[in-house]
Amino acid sequence: MDKKKTIITIAAIILGLLVALFAWVNIDKPQDAEVNVNILVPTKDISPYNKLQADDFKTKTVKESEIDSYTVMESAQLQDMITTVTLYANKPIDKRNLNLVSDTSNKRIIGVLIDSTRLSNATAGDYVDVYWVGDKTETTVAVPPAIPLSYKAQIIAIDGVGGSTSSLSVQKVASESKINSVYLLVNPEEAPYIIQGSMKNNIALSKVLNPQSALEKPSVENIVEKEEADV
Repeated sequence: MDKKKTIITIAAIILGLLVALFAWVNIDKPQDAEVNVNILVPTKDISPYNKLQADDFKTKTVKESEIDSYTVMESAQLQDMITTVTLYANKPIDKRNLNLVSDTSNKRIIGVLIDSTRLSNATAGDYVDVYWVGDKTETTVAVPPAIPLSYKAQIIAIDGVGGSTSSLSVQKVASESKINSVYLLVNPEEAPYIIQGSMKNNIALSKVLNPQSALEKPSVENIVEKEEADV
């Protein structure tokens, strides 16, 4: 009988030790799994199409689960780069929003006034096709199509300026439509036509849903032919 009690006691001690070991391993495991990594974040908000400078960034320690493979972690990834979207202070940087400076060296930034309807629900960072909408329509012919001025222009900023009409507008804007200042990144040869169209409120935008497959060449020559025909 004493031998049986001894075996039971030893088994109970061993079982207790195993339970204690299992609990200790599992209590410490979540702490060991939390891995910290260093990333680069802006020290301040950086607006689109500004060349990135080393002193605009600092190192920040975050949990590995908070980042992905597109997160900028090294300063070398920012060299000779510009941002195509606003970068916010202390927030991770997505390298898909960065371009080489040379990619936009021959571009122009222009500002146009456009009502919210013709903005086509586009926002900063979106690509849009820009169209000239004629303000003269003959009642005896079919409505002519809008004329393309630019394909894949990029919106870099939008500012709402309020009001219901443009003082330079030939066509009145509906009272419920808000006028916005829209800043576009375009090719140099497209800028004069888009600016002229904006002065007469003849500009409309079409949001590009798949920029990779969109057309790239504008057809501004059609505007020249139209102007000559109207003279």
